[in-house]
Amino acid sequence: MAAFEGGEIVGAIPIALREFRIAPNVVIQAGFEHSVLVRPDLRGQGIGQRMVEVAAEALRDRCDALMVYRGQEKSRAYNFYRKAGHHDLHYIRPWTLRPSKELEQPRDVLVKGRSEILEMEPTLLELFQRTYGDYGGFRERGPGYFKRAFSSALFACWKPEIYLFFHRSGAGYALCLRRTTRPAWSSGESPLLVAEVAGEDDAVLEVLQAAAAFAAGQGWEVAAMLGPFHPFEGQFLRLGFRPSSREEGSRMILARPIRPERIFSRIWDGYGDGPLPEDLEVRAWTPGREFILKKAQVRKRTVTLEMKDDILARLLMCRLDVEAAVKQELITVYGDVDEEVFSRICSGVPFVRWVHHPTDYI
Repeated sequence: MAAFEGGEIVGAIPIALREFRIAPNVVIQAGFEHSVLVRPDLRGQGIGQRMVEVAAEALRDRCDALMVYRGQEKSRAYNFYRKAGHHDLHYIRPWTLRPSKELEQPRDVLVKGRSEILEMEPTLLELFQRTYGDYGGFRERGPGYFKRAFSSALFACWKPEIYLFFHRSGAGYALCLRRTTRPAWSSGESPLLVAEVAGEDDAVLEVLQAAAAFAAGQGWEVAAMLGPFHPFEGQFLRLGFRPSSREEGSRMILARPIRPERIFSRIWDGYGDGPLPEDLEVRAWTPGREFILKKAQVRKRTVTLEMKDDILARLLMCRLDVEAAVKQELITVYGDVDEEVFSRICSGVPFVRWVHHPTDYI
């Protein structure tokens, strides 16, 4: 997406289309915005906002939501995305460890490189699905995932060293990256980043210990990016990793839904307890827009879910407990709907725990 003035490019938004899993069995097409670029002398004139609006309209037939990874909640860049209709869905904070050189290297962990990772992809995917099958919040996995990730534009920019710490039993792995190029804003040495970890609890503890011991031998710090519901938080804590506060360095996943009715339909197909009554129309209302989530075949009754735009984004991305939101007046319900139908609507749009993997960001 680009903006022109007098035949010159004055702004651009690099967008990557990705299959993104918001819930088990619910995958949407998302347009990830890498950044919003505007010529310095033209900033503050609304060019970036207009580009986002044009992108949302132009991509309606190709994707369901615009999404972005963003940090620094007090920054102008973060506030730009909020003003452009993007809303927080998931909070990820850095966890860091300066490992002791006396940390023991587990005997049952092997260290492998890039080519071996590609060869072992079926095994890694199986462990990943077994671990994160009940979660959302990441790119949909399948054959060829690592090859695509390793050939991405960001990967080419980072030029990372790649290490796979794999348990001999086949019960767990930790995929780690260490950036070899230094970003302009960084004055320190790059840490060893735990970009992805999966498997059984005990095996995961050992592969993480192996990664930490390896980093200690190189004099590196170890880092990870974990959200509130990460299944291996306990293992990171046991090894001495400690989290930072949101103010110190968190990252958020934000989204702006652009095809609400299609997202709702996909969620309902996966979780709804059969079709809703033929005579019932389900609407969503916010101060800025109104639309039909489910059309009635024979319209007799209408129920409207009323909320603010940030609540709507969470509902559509399976980041909201609808029943609890109604009790807390984050959502109000208007119309002719009985308790049984309302209960079905609540269960048909579930709250799903999300987990983030830095390999998705790359």
